[in-house]
Amino acid sequence: MGKPVPQQDDLLQLYTGFKLGGYATNRLPDSSVSLGRLGPEHAEFVNRTWTWGGPPKVLEFIRYVLATFPSKCVFNKQGEPLAYTVQQPWGECGMSKALVPGRYGTIAMKSMGNEVLKAGDVPYGFMEPSNKKMKKVVDGDLVPKWDPSGSCFYVSL
Repeated sequence: MGKPVPQQDDLLQLYTGFKLGGYATNRLPDSSVSLGRLGPEHAEFVNRTWTWGGPPKVLEFIRYVLATFPSKCVFNKQGEPLAYTVQQPWGECGMSKALVPGRYGTIAMKSMGNEVLKAGDVPYGFMEPSNKKMKKVVDGDLVPKWDPSGSCFYVSL
């Protein structure tokens, strides 16, 4: 049920990625998937699948975020989420998860980045250095490549 809040000695080093220009067009691979947004009705799903989900207070936070802030989700024909990303209250595009292999996570992330840019904001996110796949995906799009942001301090909800 979610990850415990780390102790000071266990804090992770994260990196921040910024993107100032637009991302390439968000083409869906075929007509079997669609791009949409998540709503509060998806809160329990996100709470189960997101790395930091689990506790009831996190579920409450997720419901609030899904009702208030932009999100992008790739759905299959049955309406089941394949990948999602949600903008946090502080502007980070970081509540993200790809549930199946493929480019679905990249599609959701780039579509969200374009929406944030269109609104006049700068899309950014934090990533654990151990997330090699995400680092590879984003590394090709960002200049400068990575800005070390120091230790990540978790907030216990």
